[in-house]
Amino acid sequence: MYTLREYSDLLRRLVPREAFVRLDRDSALFISDYPLRCPGFMLDDPEFAVESRGGLAHIFPRFDGAPETLKADLPKMYKTAELTDKRLRQRLALALRLGRTDESDYIKRLLEHMEAANEDQMAGTRML
Repeated sequence: MYTLREYSDLLRRLVPREAFVRLDRDSALFISDYPLRCPGFMLDDPEFAVESRGGLAHIFPRFDGAPETLKADLPKMYKTAELTDKRLRQRLALALRLGRTDESDYIKRLLEHMEAANEDQMAGTRML
């Protein structure tokens, strides 16, 4: 599980430098022109699924472990902006009200991951 920035950073390291990687405005989370700029290159990473359409690669994170009730919404949640605690906590409250324990467990793990990543980032900063 990654934040949007972490997915973006990982993808930029995987795709050749001459190709662009952008947030997609359509159905995928990211889009790249690497099929046109880098013939023969194939994005082969377990974190991402790729659909090629019209010379562009439409790239989706694989949300392994996410319950089916949440899988369709995760790309939308990620795409609107940085995934925030507030949006996740709202979704967690909804899942708890609806009795979706698998969904609430997954969101709790995602929140814990984000908190740990935030603590790691804060540990690397110093006061001047």
